[in-house]
Order: sequence, then structure tokens, then C-alpha cells
Amino acid sequence: MAKPIENKVKDFINKYEMVNGQDRIVIGVSGGADSVCLLFALKNLMEELNFTLVVAHVNHGLRGGYANRDERFVKELCERLDLPCYTTRVDAADIARKEKLSVEEAGRFLRRQYFQEVKEKTESNKIALAHHINDNVETLVMNLIRGSGLRGIAGIKPVNGDYIRPFLCLTRSEIEEELKEKGISFCIDETNKDNCFMRNRIRNVIIPDLETLNPKAVLHMDETMNHLREVEEFMEKRVMEEFSKVIEWQDTGITIHHRITTLPAVIQKGIVKKVIEEISKQRQNLGGIHIKQIQELFSKQVGRSLDLPYGVVVSRDYQGVRVQQGDKRLASGKKAISNRKKDRADVGNKILEVLNVPGTTKIPDFNLTIECRFIPDEEKNSYQPSHSLYTKSIDYDIMKSGLSLRVREPGDRITIDKKGSRQKLKSYFINEKVPSGKRDKIPLLVDEGEVVWVIGYRMNMKYQISPNTKKILEIKIHKEDN
Repeated sequence: MAKPIENKVKDFINKYEMVNGQDRIVIGVSGGADSVCLLFALKNLMEELNFTLVVAHVNHGLRGGYANRDERFVKELCERLDLPCYTTRVDAADIARKEKLSVEEAGRFLRRQYFQEVKEKTESNKIALAHHINDNVETLVMNLIRGSGLRGIAGIKPVNGDYIRPFLCLTRSEIEEELKEKGISFCIDETNKDNCFMRNRIRNVIIPDLETLNPKAVLHMDETMNHLREVEEFMEKRVMEEFSKVIEWQDTGITIHHRITTLPAVIQKGIVKKVIEEISKQRQNLGGIHIKQIQELFSKQVGRSLDLPYGVVVSRDYQGVRVQQGDKRLASGKKAISNRKKDRADVGNKILEVLNVPGTTKIPDFNLTIECRFIPDEEKNSYQPSHSLYTKSIDYDIMKSGLSLRVREPGDRITIDKKGSRQKLKSYFINEKVPSGKRDKIPLLVDEGEVVWVIGYRMNMKYQISPNTKKILEIKIHKEDN
């Protein structure tokens, strides 16, 4: 007979129709508390809900003997539970270096990749992950800090394609109490205590502080995300109702007809976002700034165009705006500088790349990799800004929007002293004796049109940190070999 926690999980599974008869489910098990508890819960529900389980474990090679200990633990646990277990060893740190990703991003990518491999190998049809309510709330806080649309603040979906998350009905404390009550052992990841990582700081510091204000803060935020998911689903339905009325599929792309401008702004944004995703087949690196640029293009003259990530080219024509795949060399998600002989304003509309903040962004067109990280509060008092031309520290609270990379535009200016004196970028280049042929190739870091840093030269004094700075963003530029 199912125990209380399993009844709660079973009801949640049924509510979201996560499991159908005779499903074969790959469950990702790290050896930690959450995934071990999920493994036991699903094992106990297998017969009643008529599904089978396959366990997959990834050894990231990051924690030496501890990682090998976790792998042995999972294998032995599966032997006791009489479940098939598939394991693999990867070098997440090496992949992170080669692909210019954070170790966390590389690890997540490698896990997902292996889970899909096991799913295909075992002819399974679903993948179960152990995310719970606290994970969802941590994701909400992270996305709010970074800046996010409705999709980002609606939290993790219980069902997303072939991924299911049966524990999104449980809090971390419920999981820990269940393990303690049953006497179930698990592995402890010591790195979860390192507050230098944003998620750990949110988990170990920020959320406990919020719970001192209201012990039910986590549950209330989870309820809010559930409401937001309902709003997101409603908005997606409304977008789809209008989508076919304002777009026209063509061999080379999609035309968005001018009548889209008569729709509510939020519906316009949803349609534009869907069109970009249809053409690029991607969701990442396609932010609000790209949608705003396309919306503004409807009021521009015929012939104006934009180059977006993933090689997407957007142009204004007589019917409205055409979105199509451009240079196939850009399919990796980066954007080229236009080499067409047009006025500089046209080139200026082209954002090369929206930076991941925090995170790593590769810019192959400039052979650059840009790393952004927040300085932890405990390091701020002793932090000394670098004097390198390729490392700068900025006052993050001054920023109006996200950071993007582009080349210069007419009218660009920078603040050159603490009094707030402004100078045209053109005049700055002349004073610095920068050759005219080089000026249009120098990458600029911009914040909603404001030049923050002329990379390799100087930064905008307005963004310099001061004793009053609350949040420091450190940006490092790495030049790659050609």
C-alpha cells in the first residue's frame, strides 16, 4: 500500500497525466537526496501505475573520489532494487573549456545528452528528473535577477516534452523527512555548500532569509508560478489563434503581415517570438531585445533589415516583415556584421550578440569569448578592479537592460569623466589616433544603446564601480587564436 508521500506523488502524476500504461521511464539518479528519494517513490508506484524504470547516472569527473563514490553507490542501489542501471563517465570541465561554457552548463548538457542516449538504447519513452518545489523557486529567483519573460518566471513545467518531474509537488524538507523516516541513505555533494555559485547562494542564503519573513514563502512563490503557468498557457493559445491570421509561410521563410500591429502588444510579441523560433529552431539567445527590434522594423522604411542570432535575417518589405534563414555559417547562433554598402544607421540596428549574464558567450565573428560573473558579497570589500584592457568591472545596478555586443552607430557617445562630460565616439577615436578603417570593426559593449565599454580601449565612466556599488559585474574578454 502506497505511503503518504507516494500518494501525493501519485496524485500529481495523475493530475498532469505523466504516466500512461506500459511506459518505460529513464530516471536520472545522481546519488543525492532528491534523485534517490524519487527512485524509491517511483519504484514503489511501478506496479500500481504500470510502468517500468531504467536508471541513468552521469559521473562528471569533477569531484575526484567523491564522484566515483556516487557512481558506485548508484550501481549498488540499483542492484538491491533489481533495476537496470546505465552509467557513463565524462570530463565536464574539459567540455566546458572547449565549448566556452560554465561547468554547470556543460554538466547539464552532458546529462541531458546521456539520458536521451539511454532512452533510445532502452526503447524508453520518458525521462524522469527529481526537481522539486524549492528547485522551482530557486529558478524563479535566478530568472528574476537575470531578467526574464513570462516563460522564465512561470517556472519549471511538470511535463515538458518527454521529460516528467513527479516531485514538483514536494518541498526539499518533505523529501529529507521521507528519507530520514525510511532510513534511506544517499550521497552528499559538498559543492552545494559553496555560495560562490548563484544557485547555491539563492538556496542557502536568500531563500532562508525570505522564510524568516514568511515561513510559507516558498509555497506562496510556487503557487504564484502555477498561476503564471496558467497565464502562459492562455497566452500561447491566444497567440496561436492569431498566428495563422497574420503570417504567411513561404519557401524561404515567413512573412509577418503589417496587420499584426493592430493586435495587443503582448500578442504581437508572442507571434514574433514564435516566428523566430520556427525559423531558427532555437529558443536560447533570442531575447526581448530581438523581439523589440522586429516590432520597431514595422515603422521603418522598406529595405531596412536586421541580422539576429542563429543566422536569422529579418527585412522590411511592402507586406510587412520577412523572417528567414540567412547565412548558413551563422547557424550556431552568432551574428555577423553586415558587409553591405549601406548607411551606418542600418548597420547599427544589428546586435551581434546578447551576452549571458552571468555566464559565458562566444563571439566567433570577433574570435572572442566573454565571461560575466557577479562578485560575491563576501569578496566585495577586498575586491580590486583589474587594470587590464580586457577585464572591466561595472556597477550592475546602473544598467537599464541587458548587455549586447555591436559595432558603432552614428551618435554614439561615452562619459569620459566623473563630472559626467560626454564625448562623441568618433571624436574619441580621432583623439586616440585609431585608424578610420579600424573604427567600424571595434566591438562595443552596450546597454540599451548606451556604450558601456569600447573593448580594448576605455569604458564609460558612468558605469564604473564606487563605494556605493551594491552589485559588481566583472567582464573578461578572451581573444581566441584565428
